[in-house]
Amino acid sequence: MINRKVTILLPTFIRESDELKHLFFVLTEPCIDYETNQEQMLLLVNCSSVEGARRIDPTVILEAGDHPFIKHQSYINYSEARIENLEYLENGIKQGRFIKKEIADDGLYFRILKGLMQTKRIERRYIRFIKSAIAQNACLDVTK
Repeated sequence: MINRKVTILLPTFIRESDELKHLFFVLTEPCIDYETNQEQMLLLVNCSSVEGARRIDPTVILEAGDHPFIKHQSYINYSEARIENLEYLENGIKQGRFIKKEIADDGLYFRILKGLMQTKRIERRYIRFIKSAIAQNACLDVTK
């Protein structure tokens, strides 16, 4: 089952290849995306290594050990947020294209979710989606 706090290695699709994968954190339960009227949609954010990055988002910095997969200082790259369909993700895992990793603990999940509301590097549609997910009880309410 894919729901909030799950992490998945997903392709970043650089140069039309799905070989390069980044860790993505699922921030919501499956819910309706009212902008597209699609059901079973999830919001995910990408985690990238600080080393070698041209420009980082300093909103949420992760250290080695904050999640079992994190081995180097990393950051949540809110500019690479995605809204994905539950079935698409489940099929990718079944096919071996996507790799499900460990669940994020409550503290890390909350930090990432709160950071989404604070960062300046996220498209407004993702803010609208998260607020809609909160209204659908598919996400913790961090707007208070």
